[in-house]
Amino acid sequence: MKLSIKELQALETEMLREVSEICERHNINYYLAYGSLLGAVRHKGPIPWDTDVDIAVPESQLPNFIKVVRAELSDKFYLNFYDVNKSYVNIYPRIGLRGYSTKLLHVDVYRIVGAPQDKKEQQEFKKKANYLSYILRYKNLKEGYFSFKEISLKEKLVVYLRAFFMLFVSKKSLLRKIENLCALYPFDTSETTVNISGGYGEKEFVSKKVYGKGVIVEFEGISIRVPENYKEYLEHFYGDYMQLPPKQEQKIKDYYCVFKSNFNKIKTFS
Repeated sequence: MKLSIKELQALETEMLREVSEICERHNINYYLAYGSLLGAVRHKGPIPWDTDVDIAVPESQLPNFIKVVRAELSDKFYLNFYDVNKSYVNIYPRIGLRGYSTKLLHVDVYRIVGAPQDKKEQQEFKKKANYLSYILRYKNLKEGYFSFKEISLKEKLVVYLRAFFMLFVSKKSLLRKIENLCALYPFDTSETTVNISGGYGEKEFVSKKVYGKGVIVEFEGISIRVPENYKEYLEHFYGDYMQLPPKQEQKIKDYYCVFKSNFNKIKTFS
């Protein structure tokens, strides 16, 4: 399926609306995050060249989030995660369009977990999280996380070699280690939080006070919850967040390809 950037964003905004309404009904904390939060503040909707939506959910509320979102999402969408999809490649859930892959078209549901306060312990914690995420992606090589059309033959051989060694890693053991790491510092009693799979390194460690109970802002005509101290959040990650990036970084393709998925044929992992 080929979609323009506007069509892609419209579907993701529809997903976001449904998820936010479910969370509000069930008093589940969620927060618009990263580029999506930046879009809400700077553009009142998606960043014009952004291809996904990001939200963050506290780890303590994630099980209930998954349960009620799966129960109440319209039939048009689904929640993809490794608890039911044995080939899933991420350590956080995604909301997608039913019948299609969540690789491109999705709402990311980032897991905000409790974290240590000591800097060295934070580095070690993030290092473990990155390593576990790395193993999971190579374990599920067939799901197409790696863009083979864009890498050299040598790089392809390295990927396949690494994937071969991952065959000897137990999937059950790997998922147990991921869950144990997420529970190591309980969110509700921690002062510092971290997105377990965030890509901003040390910046990912954020005071829980930044999130608070959240406040409501407008996003493409719908009301969405964002971190209570969202300005501090945006300055922390982006500095002068109202400044637009250079033109060459504002890239939009003529269309985006979203591929069909056999998710409905995948059995629960056990």
